[in-house]
Amino acid sequence: MSVEADIAIDADLARLDVAADETELADKIDGAIGEGSMFHRTHGYYAQGVETATAVLTVGWRDRLVPVICETADPVAVGWCLERHDLWVAKASAGREKDWDFCRALARAGLADRDPCLERIQLLSAPDRRRAEGVLSASFKT
Repeated sequence: MSVEADIAIDADLARLDVAADETELADKIDGAIGEGSMFHRTHGYYAQGVETATAVLTVGWRDRLVPVICETADPVAVGWCLERHDLWVAKASAGREKDWDFCRALARAGLADRDPCLERIQLLSAPDRRRAEGVLSASFKT
């Protein structure tokens, strides 16, 4: 379990009416609901603003996004989350121990399956692929 959630605003997907810079939007997320914010102190978790360009994502990831709908909001709000195997691959290729721990936990909990992860790993560049393959073998014992 993590107290942090990465949040990126894809200006095209969000259909923002104004020109938006992802770096500026990420900074706004950090300031409003990021680590050490009033939101964090109140709720015990926080968001880290990130940019879509910083994640290693495979072809077709936007087509696999999963909607999370908040019907109690006015107007109704929709958040789009990475599909679980896209998330696994992005974290596995990131090269950070905390992300690899996350990948192993997803696999242990049965929230990620080996074959879809392997299929998407094959779409990565060589350095990203090598990192992710190492996490794959450590996560899914055969």
